[in-house]
Amino acid sequence: MANETLASRLKALRKKQGLSLEKVGDSVGVSTNSVYKWEHELAHPSAKNLSVLADFFAVEPVFLAYGVTESRTPHDELIQKVGLLNNSEAALLLSLVNKMLSPRTDLEVVGE
Repeated sequence: MANETLASRLKALRKKQGLSLEKVGDSVGVSTNSVYKWEHELAHPSAKNLSVLADFFAVEPVFLAYGVTESRTPHDELIQKVGLLNNSEAALLLSLVNKMLSPRTDLEVVGE
């Protein structure tokens, strides 16, 4: 689909999730008519609305705008998410990770 547009990607995401124009509009803070115009290439969302749409559909704004997808590994995503944690949340996560990895480190010591 080399001819995909912002409009077609937006419509495909909305339909894939079974959402109405109204639901998307309400979630983004615009009218149903605005979403309709975006999907039919009669108008384009502002940068702010593009960002809100991307958050709503859990995609990158560059994907909506240009169809570009980043090749991100689970490690990349984990690093990004961990950066959003406060200190107490990070400490809790670190203790969980240490518990998950402790059998591995125990085996490595035994195997040496």
